[in-house]
Amino acid sequence: MNTKFKQTEYFKYLSTNLAEMESERIEFNDRIIALLNNKTDELGTILKCHLIIEHYLDEFLITAYPTVSNLEKIRLTFNQKLELICNSHSLLKLTYTSVKCLNSLRNKFSHRLAYEIKEEDYKEIKDLMTIWYGAAGEPIPVGLQLIEHYTIWICANFNTMIKGIKKETPELGLTGYLIWLEKMTENK
Repeated sequence: MNTKFKQTEYFKYLSTNLAEMESERIEFNDRIIALLNNKTDELGTILKCHLIIEHYLDEFLITAYPTVSNLEKIRLTFNQKLELICNSHSLLKLTYTSVKCLNSLRNKFSHRLAYEIKEEDYKEIKDLMTIWYGAAGEPIPVGLQLIEHYTIWICANFNTMIKGIKKETPELGLTGYLIWLEKMTENK
């Protein structure tokens, strides 16, 4: 080390405060390590589920609105995409609040590094899934397992509609499919 530096006031300050600075460094390292390791399961699960749902939501919108050219190139925000599904079929209106709930949970992680999930964070998801698990007579999963099961359920619903539109009314999209579906479910 440069001997001139050792003669500076700053070096004396560092030397005098070495124990305190070392303690602060250790505390900082522990905090950073906790942020990097502690929430990996929660954060990773929420991000993964959000990305998967957004993928199927994008596929659904492209299929549902075939007359909108280049829908995949329009840079819609996640909330704008949700607004498009909110204004359509009743099943999609039912899923709107739960998908919005997952988006809010993802946003909580993006704005608070050490966020910890609380049950009220996924209330809308739990409410929706309680209907389906209740109908099946099965216990409802909790926590991250519920969110993963919800992701499968919501994406399966999007996928069913995507396949139905592509098969029955590809050129008419969602509007044509809903008319087709209404005719198919009429009591004669």
